[in-house]
Parts: sequence; C-alpha cells; structure tokens
Amino acid sequence: MAEIILMSHLPSVVQEAGMHVDAELAPGSRELTVRYEPDMVHVSTFLSSSYRSAIETTYSLAAALGVRWRPLLRHEPFFASFDDHGQWEKSVDRFLRGELSEDESGATLQAVQEGICFSVETTLKALPDEQYLALVGSPVQLALLAEASGEVKAADAFHMLQTGMIVNVSCLKDRIRR
Repeated sequence: MAEIILMSHLPSVVQEAGMHVDAELAPGSRELTVRYEPDMVHVSTFLSSSYRSAIETTYSLAAALGVRWRPLLRHEPFFASFDDHGQWEKSVDRFLRGELSEDESGATLQAVQEGICFSVETTLKALPDEQYLALVGSPVQLALLAEASGEVKAADAFHMLQTGMIVNVSCLKDRIRR
C-alpha cells in the first residue's frame, strides 16, 4: 500500500483560453512551497503530471526536501473556458458529479479516470512498496484519482484542491486498475 498526498499545482500564469500545458508558475508561486513542506516531510517520491506548472511545483518541493520525483503520463479532461474561471469551475464540477457525459474532447468521466489511474498504477509498480508519495497535478486529475481510491467523492476533492488543501489517500494497487 502506498500513502499518497494529492496536491494541486501552485498558481500559474494563464494568458488565454484553452489547455495550459505550458503555463509557467505565477511570480511568487515558488515561495508558496514553504507552506506545504511540513505536510511533505515524509514523502519519499514526488510524482508529477505533465503540466509545466505541476512539474515546476513538483521540482520546487522535491528540491527543497531533497527527494526524487518522476513524471506521469498526461490524462486531463478538457474544459477550455479558462478565460472565465467561474464557468470552467462549474463545467468541471458538473463533469465530476456526472451531470455532463463527456468533456469537450469527447472523453467520458470513466475513461479519464481510468487513464489517470492507469498512469499512477504504472508508476507505482516501478516503485518499492510502502512508499509515502506526493502527486502534484491539476485538481481535476487528482479529484478523479481521489474518487478511485474510494475515500472521497471527486467533486469534493476538486473543491478542496482548488482552495489549496491537500488530500491524503491510501492507494491500494489492486483497487486502481485499468
């Protein structure tokens, strides 16, 4: 069993609508890592989604704590209305609650959840058992992973992560499968 801390990437610079895979951290965001360091002292490995902001957040925390980090495959629902953050949040919330059958790319909730779970499972298989891990990514990805663990509903985890909270899950390898 691996204990996993789920953490949203730190605030990033968003300049136009659409997916922001290459959005860098906003000025001052790296300094926010200090806020999370006490929760991360037992982390042996950081895992990161492929978003630049997640990689930069992961690297900042891993470097500060002197531990390794690894990338995950990219799996992300697509909701393009970043120019209207409120609308984006509503769309994501509806998707996570099952009120929207697909994201804007045509992927179902189950397909997106299976994708992120497969990515995490593949990475976990390469790590020794009983790891204490931190996974940094978009709150949408992490919310779906939290729900797959059976410990919290995706919509609840999404709102927690959006407000800067971390979510702890006990992630059993045999519970997360494709």
